[in-house]
Amino acid sequence: MDWTITIGTLTFGTLDIIVLAILLISAISGCIVGFARQFAHLAGFLVSIPVSLLLTRPFASLLIANSTIPPFWATMIVFVAIALIVYALIRIFGGMLENVLELIPALNHILGFVWGLVSAAVVLSIILAVLNYQTFFDFESFFASSIIIERIIEPLFPGIVGVIADVV
Repeated sequence: MDWTITIGTLTFGTLDIIVLAILLISAISGCIVGFARQFAHLAGFLVSIPVSLLLTRPFASLLIANSTIPPFWATMIVFVAIALIVYALIRIFGGMLENVLELIPALNHILGFVWGLVSAAVVLSIILAVLNYQTFFDFESFFASSIIIERIIEPLFPGIVGVIADVV
């Protein structure tokens, strides 16, 4: 059973309807939560991991030299501690940003709507590109009738499509 919605000359298939529903839910969620909180949460994860990777070796060597902790555990402790500290600092910054944006609540909610929409679009684009080029299951029937893949994902993210096609 193939569900479609036709608007003018465009016919949205099942995949398009699912993607649009996810985008709408993410955008509304972003509007409710607000930009500052969403941004701080995501940035906390995205920044804490690379910073932890960069700083673990020097701090772990200090801990190993000044304690009897085995190197593996010293490295793990330092990595987790740095990640938590960086994440907490970014969340504190997000809290301050949220306090500033509380002065203009509409801006926080509008930016949250846009942030939710864009972040969901990027994640969905990567997922759909991976599904399109993987060889385990045949999704060709879903993708062949998809306006979103044909007119949005492939034109906007040709680099991602090419990289994923090479990997898979």
